[in-house]
Amino acid sequence: MKKLVSFFLLFTLFFTLFGCDSAKTKKSDSRKANKTDYVDTTVRLETDEESNDETVTDGAFTDEATEYSGYPIEWVSDVSLYNIRHIKRDSILNVQSEMFITESGDLYLFSTDKLYSDNQVCKKVETDIKFECFYSYTNDRDISYLVSEDGTVYGYNEENGELFKPEYLDDFELELRELYPDLNTVWEGGYQSRHNIYYMDGNNLHKCTYVFVYEPEYGWVFEGDTIIDTLPEGETFISMDGRAIKSDKAYYEIGTVNSEEVDKYEDVEPIEGLVELTKLTEQYDNIYYFNGTFLVYKDDSENLYNCTHTQLK
Repeated sequence: MKKLVSFFLLFTLFFTLFGCDSAKTKKSDSRKANKTDYVDTTVRLETDEESNDETVTDGAFTDEATEYSGYPIEWVSDVSLYNIRHIKRDSILNVQSEMFITESGDLYLFSTDKLYSDNQVCKKVETDIKFECFYSYTNDRDISYLVSEDGTVYGYNEENGELFKPEYLDDFELELRELYPDLNTVWEGGYQSRHNIYYMDGNNLHKCTYVFVYEPEYGWVFEGDTIIDTLPEGETFISMDGRAIKSDKAYYEIGTVNSEEVDKYEDVEPIEGLVELTKLTEQYDNIYYFNGTFLVYKDDSENLYNCTHTQLK
Protein backbone atom coordinates (compact mmCIF):
# COMPACT_ATOMS: atom_id res chain seq x y z
CA MET A 1 0.00 0.00 0.00
CA LYS A 2 2.82 2.44 0.89
CA LYS A 3 4.53 1.62 -2.43
CA LEU A 4 1.27 2.41 -4.27
CA VAL A 5 0.90 5.76 -2.50
CA SER A 6 4.54 6.62 -3.18
CA PHE A 7 4.09 5.76 -6.88
CA PHE A 8 0.98 7.96 -7.06
CA LEU A 9 2.79 10.93 -5.48
CA LEU A 10 5.74 10.55 -7.84
CA PHE A 11 3.38 10.41 -10.86
CA THR A 12 1.55 13.56 -9.72
CA LEU A 13 4.85 15.42 -9.25
CA PHE A 14 6.06 14.34 -12.71
CA PHE A 15 2.85 15.53 -14.40
CA THR A 16 2.98 18.87 -12.57
CA LEU A 17 6.56 19.56 -13.66
CA PHE A 18 6.45 18.33 -17.25
CA GLY A 19 2.79 18.12 -18.25
CA CYS A 20 1.97 21.77 -17.42
CA ASP A 21 5.13 22.96 -19.11
CA SER A 22 4.08 21.08 -22.23
CA ALA A 23 0.61 22.71 -22.07
CA LYS A 24 2.23 26.14 -21.75
CA THR A 25 4.37 25.38 -24.81
CA LYS A 26 1.30 24.39 -26.84
CA LYS A 27 -0.54 27.54 -25.75
CA SER A 28 2.45 29.70 -26.67
CA ASP A 29 2.77 28.00 -30.06
CA SER A 30 -0.93 28.56 -30.65
CA ARG A 31 -0.56 32.28 -29.94
CA LYS A 32 2.36 32.49 -32.34
CA ALA A 33 0.36 30.73 -35.02
CA ASN A 34 -2.58 33.12 -34.61
CA LYS A 35 -0.48 36.29 -34.49
CA THR A 36 -0.77 38.52 -37.60
CA ASP A 37 0.46 42.01 -38.39
CA TYR A 38 -2.40 42.79 -40.79
CA VAL A 39 -6.00 41.70 -40.97
CA ASP A 40 -7.53 42.12 -44.42
CA THR A 41 -10.53 44.46 -44.51
CA THR A 42 -11.31 44.13 -48.20
CA VAL A 43 -14.92 43.49 -49.16
CA ARG A 44 -14.60 40.88 -51.89
CA LEU A 45 -17.53 40.50 -54.25
CA GLU A 46 -18.52 36.95 -55.15
CA THR A 47 -18.57 35.57 -58.69
CA ASP A 48 -20.42 32.57 -60.12
CA GLU A 49 -17.29 30.45 -59.70
CA GLU A 50 -16.96 31.33 -56.03
CA SER A 51 -19.00 30.45 -52.99
CA ASN A 52 -22.26 32.26 -52.41
CA ASP A 53 -20.91 33.31 -49.02
CA GLU A 54 -19.59 36.85 -49.25
CA THR A 55 -16.25 37.23 -47.49
CA VAL A 56 -16.21 40.35 -45.36
CA THR A 57 -13.50 40.53 -42.78
CA ASP A 58 -12.90 43.33 -40.37
CA GLY A 59 -9.67 44.18 -38.75
CA ALA A 60 -7.05 46.85 -38.28
CA PHE A 61 -3.99 48.12 -40.09
CA THR A 62 -0.57 48.20 -38.46
CA ASP A 63 2.16 50.71 -39.23
CA GLU A 64 3.46 48.39 -41.95
CA ALA A 65 0.07 48.13 -43.66
CA THR A 66 -1.17 50.21 -46.61
CA GLU A 67 -1.72 53.93 -46.14
CA TYR A 68 -5.17 53.85 -47.76
CA SER A 69 -8.17 55.26 -45.90
CA GLY A 70 -11.65 53.72 -45.68
CA TYR A 71 -12.97 50.27 -46.56
CA PRO A 72 -11.83 48.92 -49.95
CA ILE A 73 -14.42 47.48 -52.32
CA GLU A 74 -13.01 45.32 -55.09
CA TRP A 75 -13.77 47.04 -58.41
CA VAL A 76 -14.75 44.27 -60.84
CA SER A 77 -15.74 46.23 -63.95
CA ASP A 78 -14.87 47.00 -67.56
CA VAL A 79 -15.35 50.66 -66.60
CA SER A 80 -12.16 52.04 -65.12
CA LEU A 81 -12.34 53.98 -61.88
CA TYR A 82 -10.35 56.65 -63.71
CA ASN A 83 -13.16 57.02 -66.27
CA ILE A 84 -15.64 58.21 -63.63
CA ARG A 85 -16.68 61.87 -63.58
CA HIS A 86 -19.03 61.88 -60.59
CA ILE A 87 -20.20 59.34 -58.01
CA LYS A 88 -23.50 59.88 -56.20
CA ARG A 89 -22.83 60.35 -52.54
CA ASP A 90 -23.86 57.52 -50.27
CA SER A 91 -27.04 58.45 -48.43
CA ILE A 92 -27.90 57.93 -44.77
CA LEU A 93 -31.13 56.04 -45.37
CA ASN A 94 -30.03 54.30 -48.60
CA VAL A 95 -33.24 55.24 -50.40
CA GLN A 96 -31.63 55.00 -53.82
CA SER A 97 -29.16 52.82 -55.69
CA GLU A 98 -25.54 53.89 -55.90
CA MET A 99 -24.79 55.57 -59.23
CA PHE A 100 -21.93 57.13 -61.14
CA ILE A 101 -21.49 59.15 -64.32
CA THR A 102 -18.57 58.47 -66.66
CA GLU A 103 -16.42 61.08 -68.40
CA SER A 104 -18.47 60.46 -71.54
CA GLY A 105 -21.76 61.16 -69.69
CA ASP A 106 -23.04 57.58 -69.37
CA LEU A 107 -25.05 56.65 -66.27
CA TYR A 108 -24.31 53.47 -64.31
CA LEU A 109 -25.76 51.77 -61.27
CA PHE A 110 -23.27 50.04 -59.01
CA SER A 111 -23.33 47.86 -55.92
CA THR A 112 -21.10 47.77 -52.86
CA ASP A 113 -22.53 44.39 -51.76
CA LYS A 114 -22.54 41.94 -54.66
CA LEU A 115 -22.05 41.66 -58.41
CA TYR A 116 -24.62 41.90 -61.17
CA SER A 117 -25.43 38.81 -63.25
CA ASP A 118 -22.64 39.61 -65.73
CA ASN A 119 -20.15 39.37 -62.86
CA GLN A 120 -19.50 43.11 -62.84
CA VAL A 121 -19.90 45.59 -60.01
CA CYS A 122 -21.84 48.05 -62.19
CA LYS A 123 -24.60 48.09 -64.79
CA LYS A 124 -25.21 50.72 -67.51
CA VAL A 125 -28.58 52.48 -67.60
CA GLU A 126 -29.68 52.17 -71.21
CA THR A 127 -30.40 55.68 -72.50
CA ASP A 128 -29.12 58.10 -75.12
CA ILE A 129 -29.14 60.94 -72.57
CA LYS A 130 -25.73 62.18 -71.49
CA PHE A 131 -25.40 63.38 -67.91
CA GLU A 132 -23.24 66.01 -66.26
CA CYS A 133 -23.68 65.54 -62.51
CA PHE A 134 -25.99 64.64 -59.61
CA TYR A 135 -28.16 67.11 -57.75
CA SER A 136 -28.16 65.46 -54.34
CA TYR A 137 -30.12 65.87 -51.14
CA THR A 138 -27.65 64.74 -48.54
CA ASN A 139 -30.24 64.29 -45.80
CA ASP A 140 -32.48 61.98 -47.87
CA ARG A 141 -35.49 64.28 -48.00
CA ASP A 142 -35.84 63.21 -51.60
CA ILE A 143 -33.96 61.05 -54.06
CA SER A 144 -30.99 62.56 -55.86
CA TYR A 145 -31.72 64.06 -59.25
CA LEU A 146 -29.59 63.73 -62.37
CA VAL A 147 -28.66 66.78 -64.44
CA SER A 148 -28.07 66.14 -68.13
CA GLU A 149 -25.42 67.89 -70.19
CA ASP A 150 -28.09 70.21 -71.61
CA GLY A 151 -29.26 71.19 -68.10
CA THR A 152 -32.43 69.07 -67.96
CA VAL A 153 -33.20 67.51 -64.56
CA TYR A 154 -34.21 63.84 -64.39
CA GLY A 155 -35.17 61.32 -61.75
CA TYR A 156 -34.53 57.58 -61.81
CA ASN A 157 -37.35 55.14 -61.08
CA GLU A 158 -35.98 52.28 -58.98
CA GLU A 159 -38.94 49.99 -59.69
CA ASN A 160 -38.90 49.98 -63.50
CA GLY A 161 -35.40 51.31 -64.17
CA GLU A 162 -36.65 54.25 -66.23
CA LEU A 163 -35.68 57.91 -66.26
CA PHE A 164 -38.37 60.56 -65.86
CA LYS A 165 -38.74 64.32 -65.58
CA PRO A 166 -39.99 65.02 -62.05
CA GLU A 167 -43.25 66.96 -62.06
CA TYR A 168 -42.84 67.97 -58.42
CA LEU A 169 -39.52 69.73 -59.06
CA ASP A 170 -40.59 73.34 -58.60
CA ASP A 171 -39.05 76.46 -60.08
CA PHE A 172 -37.27 77.17 -56.80
CA GLU A 173 -35.25 73.96 -57.07
CA LEU A 174 -34.21 74.84 -60.61
CA GLU A 175 -33.28 78.37 -59.60
CA LEU A 176 -31.02 77.00 -56.84
CA ARG A 177 -29.33 74.74 -59.35
CA GLU A 178 -28.68 77.69 -61.69
CA LEU A 179 -27.49 80.00 -58.90
CA TYR A 180 -25.24 77.46 -57.19
CA PRO A 181 -24.07 74.77 -59.64
CA ASP A 182 -21.63 73.34 -57.08
CA LEU A 183 -23.55 73.22 -53.86
CA ASN A 184 -24.48 71.14 -50.88
CA THR A 185 -28.11 71.60 -49.89
CA VAL A 186 -29.52 70.52 -46.53
CA TRP A 187 -33.25 70.73 -45.95
CA GLU A 188 -34.62 71.28 -42.45
CA GLY A 189 -38.23 70.26 -41.86
CA GLY A 190 -40.72 71.73 -39.44
CA TYR A 191 -43.29 74.50 -39.42
CA GLN A 192 -40.72 76.80 -41.00
CA SER A 193 -38.92 74.62 -43.52
CA ARG A 194 -35.49 75.77 -44.59
CA HIS A 195 -33.15 75.21 -47.48
CA ASN A 196 -29.58 75.66 -46.23
CA ILE A 197 -27.22 75.99 -49.16
CA TYR A 198 -23.47 75.74 -48.73
CA TYR A 199 -21.28 76.96 -51.57
CA MET A 200 -17.80 78.36 -52.20
CA ASP A 201 -17.17 81.83 -53.60
CA GLY A 202 -13.45 82.10 -54.13
CA ASN A 203 -11.85 80.92 -50.89
CA ASN A 204 -14.95 81.74 -48.80
CA LEU A 205 -17.51 79.18 -47.62
CA HIS A 206 -21.03 80.63 -47.68
CA LYS A 207 -24.23 79.50 -46.02
CA CYS A 208 -27.32 80.78 -47.78
CA THR A 209 -30.78 80.14 -46.31
CA TYR A 210 -34.27 80.22 -47.79
CA VAL A 211 -37.33 79.89 -45.52
CA PHE A 212 -40.75 78.64 -46.58
CA VAL A 213 -43.50 81.02 -45.42
CA TYR A 214 -47.27 80.63 -45.38
CA GLU A 215 -48.33 84.27 -45.45
CA PRO A 216 -49.00 86.60 -47.04
CA GLU A 217 -48.40 83.96 -49.75
CA TYR A 218 -46.95 80.46 -49.82
CA GLY A 219 -43.40 80.37 -51.07
CA TRP A 220 -39.70 80.48 -50.40
CA VAL A 221 -38.21 83.68 -49.02
CA PHE A 222 -34.53 84.55 -48.98
CA GLU A 223 -33.38 84.82 -45.36
CA GLY A 224 -29.69 85.57 -45.67
CA ASP A 225 -26.26 84.73 -47.01
CA THR A 226 -23.28 84.60 -44.65
CA ILE A 227 -19.60 83.76 -45.00
CA ILE A 228 -19.09 81.14 -42.29
CA ASP A 229 -15.45 80.27 -42.94
CA THR A 230 -12.45 80.91 -45.20
CA LEU A 231 -9.64 78.69 -46.41
CA PRO A 232 -6.33 79.21 -44.60
CA GLU A 233 -4.03 81.89 -45.99
CA GLY A 234 -1.88 80.57 -48.81
CA GLU A 235 -4.46 78.04 -50.06
CA THR A 236 -6.66 78.27 -53.16
CA PHE A 237 -10.07 76.67 -53.69
CA ILE A 238 -10.13 73.92 -56.34
CA SER A 239 -13.49 72.11 -56.17
CA MET A 240 -16.50 71.21 -54.04
CA ASP A 241 -18.44 67.96 -54.16
CA GLY A 242 -21.17 67.76 -51.54
CA ARG A 243 -19.63 68.43 -48.14
CA ALA A 244 -16.12 67.71 -49.47
CA ILE A 245 -13.97 70.72 -50.39
CA LYS A 246 -10.58 70.56 -52.06
CA SER A 247 -7.96 73.29 -52.02
CA ASP A 248 -4.59 73.20 -53.76
CA LYS A 249 -3.03 71.87 -50.55
CA ALA A 250 -5.66 70.08 -48.44
CA TYR A 251 -9.07 68.43 -48.14
CA TYR A 252 -11.90 69.73 -45.94
CA GLU A 253 -15.50 68.95 -45.08
CA ILE A 254 -18.32 71.19 -43.89
CA GLY A 255 -18.62 70.32 -40.24
CA THR A 256 -18.39 71.51 -36.64
CA VAL A 257 -15.10 73.30 -36.05
CA ASN A 258 -15.46 73.28 -32.24
CA SER A 259 -16.62 69.68 -31.87
CA GLU A 260 -14.34 68.97 -28.88
CA GLU A 261 -15.83 71.86 -26.89
CA VAL A 262 -19.38 70.89 -27.91
CA ASP A 263 -18.78 67.32 -26.72
CA LYS A 264 -17.29 68.54 -23.45
CA TYR A 265 -19.56 71.43 -22.44
CA GLU A 266 -23.34 71.55 -22.23
CA ASP A 267 -23.63 75.28 -22.96
CA VAL A 268 -21.36 75.50 -26.03
CA GLU A 269 -23.14 75.89 -29.36
CA PRO A 270 -21.68 74.25 -32.50
CA ILE A 271 -19.94 76.48 -35.02
CA GLU A 272 -20.12 75.44 -38.67
CA GLY A 273 -17.08 75.77 -40.86
CA LEU A 274 -14.23 74.02 -42.65
CA VAL A 275 -12.86 70.96 -40.88
CA GLU A 276 -9.64 69.60 -42.35
CA LEU A 277 -9.53 65.91 -43.24
CA THR A 278 -5.94 65.47 -42.15
CA LYS A 279 -5.49 61.89 -43.32
CA LEU A 280 -6.57 62.84 -46.83
CA THR A 281 -4.35 65.89 -46.78
CA GLU A 282 -1.40 63.64 -45.96
CA GLN A 283 -2.35 61.47 -48.97
CA TYR A 284 -3.13 64.48 -51.18
CA ASP A 285 -0.82 63.65 -54.10
CA ASN A 286 -2.20 60.10 -54.36
CA ILE A 287 -5.91 60.98 -54.46
CA TYR A 288 -7.66 60.84 -57.84
CA TYR A 289 -11.25 61.46 -56.70
CA PHE A 290 -13.10 62.16 -53.46
CA ASN A 291 -16.71 63.21 -52.95
CA GLY A 292 -17.11 62.98 -49.18
CA THR A 293 -18.04 59.29 -49.23
CA PHE A 294 -16.19 57.50 -52.01
CA LEU A 295 -12.46 57.69 -52.60
CA VAL A 296 -10.29 56.67 -55.58
CA TYR A 297 -6.50 56.48 -55.31
CA LYS A 298 -4.16 57.14 -58.21
CA ASP A 299 -2.11 54.02 -57.50
CA ASP A 300 -4.98 51.60 -56.87
CA SER A 301 -7.21 50.92 -59.87
CA GLU A 302 -8.64 47.76 -58.34
CA ASN A 303 -10.49 49.16 -55.32
CA LEU A 304 -13.06 51.84 -54.59
CA TYR A 305 -12.85 53.05 -50.98
CA ASN A 306 -15.93 53.79 -48.89
CA CYS A 307 -15.11 56.28 -46.13
CA THR A 308 -16.70 57.81 -43.08
CA HIS A 309 -15.60 61.24 -41.93
CA THR A 310 -14.17 59.83 -38.69
CA GLN A 311 -11.71 57.73 -40.71
CA LEU A 312 -10.36 60.79 -42.48
CA LYS A 313 -9.59 63.19 -39.61
